[in-house]
Parts: sequence; structure tokens; C-alpha cells
Amino acid sequence: MKNLVVIAAVAALSAVSAHQARAEFYMGAMVGGGESKVEVKSPGFETTKLEEPAFTVAVVGGYETPVIPAMTFTKYAFGALEAYVDATNTVFEERTDFSSTELTNNLQFGLNVLLGARLQEFLLGHNVGAYVLVGPHFEYWEDEASVSGLADFGIPDRSVNEDNVHVGFQVGFGARYIFKNDIGIRGEYRFAEVERIKNNVTRTTSSHEFGLGVTYHF
Repeated sequence: MKNLVVIAAVAALSAVSAHQARAEFYMGAMVGGGESKVEVKSPGFETTKLEEPAFTVAVVGGYETPVIPAMTFTKYAFGALEAYVDATNTVFEERTDFSSTELTNNLQFGLNVLLGARLQEFLLGHNVGAYVLVGPHFEYWEDEASVSGLADFGIPDRSVNEDNVHVGFQVGFGARYIFKNDIGIRGEYRFAEVERIKNNVTRTTSSHEFGLGVTYHF
């Protein structure tokens, strides 16, 4: 009976064991949520700070490879270069009796370097990995601002619309598991920050996001 239990356990582990570590391309999708903050500073004016919840749907793709696999001290390490495009729904609004401002971010994209450790040697061959990531981050913003009702003070009604790409960085960490059929699952935390300076006004936008995703490796 004892031998049967051992055989059954080995068979069960083999059924879900991961593929062997190798260089490979991958692609997938992720969903996530978190919080976005914007801070606007200008000399002589009070700093404006706004916070909003955010939800993202992303497409990711990259290339992963063992890091110098012939060297013992990097036996469990892997690196990857990953591109991503996020669709998001972040909107900041501020309205007064005489003005209205709306800042909208519907698109984010960037390129991350991932560096991690494969843990399958310690988990009966299962392809589990933990990693950190860092890279340039870009956000496309649509800004709308208007002023009205101040004609008596010599200020005409006016509205301004601008579209800009804000540049910054992204850092984070995560973990992933790749099944034998080359399908992987992953979870991540990411922090991103972008900044834009125009007409002596500094606008900084940051976000904290947790995400879950599915990938296919080939």
C-alpha cells in the first residue's frame, strides 16, 4: 500500500509538472487594479493632489532566457525583455464655479527588463519563478480645461484641449508558474511614475497596481 501511495503521488506531480527551462518567446494578457495619483505644482500656487481608482487590461509579450546557464552561480537565474500595452480608465476631474479640468489616461505602454530566479529545483521540477522588473514607462494623456463666467473681470471664456505622452519609469516584482503545456500564470505588483513640466507647471502621476495574467510560451 505504501508503494502505491508513493507511485500515485509521483504520477500526480508528473501530470502537472512544468516544462524544462529554455530560451523562449511568450505572449499573454493581464488584468489589474489599483490606485492612481496626480500632483500638480506651480510656484505661487497651492499644490493640487487627486487620487482615483484604476483598472487595466494589458497585452504582454517578451523573450525569456536562462542567464549564463553554464555557470553554477547563475544556474537558477533567468532574464527577460518584455513589452506591454495597457488599456486603462484613469480620469481625474476638478470643477469649480468658474473652471473645469479633466485629465484622462486611456493608454500606457513600455518595455521592462525582468531578472528572476527559477525555483523548480527546490519544488520537484515545477517551473516556478520569482522576479523583479524595471523599465521605461509611457502614458498617453488627454487634457481638457475650461474657464467661464469671468467676463466681468476681463477674463474671456476659454477652453483648451491637449494630448501628450508623459515619460517615466516602472518597477515591480512578481511570480509565475509555467505548466507542461506551455501555458503560464503570473501575479505582479507594479509601481509607475511619469512627469511632465510645461510653462513652469510640474505634473507628476504615479500608480500602484496589482495584476494577474495568463501567458503562452513557445
